Amino acid sequence: MSISSYQQRAATQETPQSLELRAFGFVTQGLRQAGTSSDPTARIRALHRNHQLWLTLVSDLATPENPLPDELKGRLITLGMWSMRYSLRAMEEDIPVDPLIDVNTEIAGGISDQIRRSASQSPTATPEGAGPIQTAV
Repeated sequence: MSISSYQQRAATQETPQSLELRAFGFVTQGLRQAGTSSDPTARIRALHRNHQLWLTLVSDLATPENPLPDELKGRLITLGMWSMRYSLRAMEEDIPVDPLIDVNTEIAGGISDQIRRSASQSPTATPEGAGPIQTAV
């Protein structure tokens, strides 16, 4: 199978929720590794990725096209702003990354629940990435 065929197939199978779950898994795993590492560059890189993830989510939540209820969007934006500020502070100070890991894990759990509910409503649909990603978060 050619690369373009593989990319096209992968793109058609991944839902927005499974992509979000995968992103949270990747970022959270990086934070876990940075939290136990003595390498300051790895720590800053992981915190920067966390900041980028939340910046992307907050930007999306702020668009009128986002289908989530306004109250939920507001709560998530507030959480995202906190996470971005904490990430920036943790780049400057030696504070624990555990609060960021906890928040990301909770959000990933909510996304995972949403994927499971969607799958149970549509028994023929199995979201790509729902299984292995959960273990990364």
